[in-house]
Amino acid sequence: MVVLSPAKGDFIQKSDSLKWFEYVFSNVKPDGLSYLDYIEILKNNQKELDSIYLDEGHFTKTGNLFLAKTVYKHLQKEGDVN
Repeated sequence: MVVLSPAKGDFIQKSDSLKWFEYVFSNVKPDGLSYLDYIEILKNNQKELDSIYLDEGHFTKTGNLFLAKTVYKHLQKEGDVN
């Protein structure tokens, strides 16, 4: 599974690396890899960003828990987890 996880600054202006990874995983779709675009999920929770990010690129405990729950829900949806 690939999780495309943005830095906090990517909400202001997407970095070139984020743009590249978005392109690759939304257009190429490598066989056997599940893809989760976490930036789209976080966009719906922008009020929570300060509690999710510790700094520019690392999550707080709350942020890590939110990511873990998001990944679990995604895996359930994909049928990889009961």
